[in-house]
Order: sequence, then C-alpha cells, then structure tokens
Amino acid sequence: MLLQTEEEDDTTGLGIWCASIILARWCADANSSALPLLRGVNAIELGSGVGVSGLAAALYAEPKRLILTDLHAKTVRFKQETT
Repeated sequence: MLLQTEEEDDTTGLGIWCASIILARWCADANSSALPLLRGVNAIELGSGVGVSGLAAALYAEPKRLILTDLHAKTVRFKQETT
C-alpha cells in the first residue's frame, strides 16, 4: 500500500539525516577523496533537504558551481532563509 501525503505534511527534507552528516564530514576532511572530485566542477545535489552536505561541499571542496535542490517548496524556502 502506498501512502500519499500532502506537500505541507511532508517534513522529510526539514530534518538532518545521518547520511548528510557523514557526507559533510567526508567533505570537511582535508585528506578526503571527495575534494579532488568536487573542486572546480559544476555539481548538483538532488533532494538536498536543509543542505548540510551541500553546504559542506561548497565550503570545503570549492566546486565551481553547486546547486542544491528539493521537491517541496517549504524545504526550499527554509534553505533560502537559513543560508
């Protein structure tokens, strides 16, 4: 059975997920293999939620351009207001 929710009821993107913290720490590690992969490239994070990992990538890996996306307007507004 597939449960459908209204957009205003969906708070999935408003929480900080464990995987985003792990990815953020990977980007913040000076010896990380993520740094050469992201440095100077155009990157997009699909479903970035509040943007923890994307902001870490922008700060530490220095991509040429980074776009953070999310499906729900509420999550996008939250990200715009807090960055």
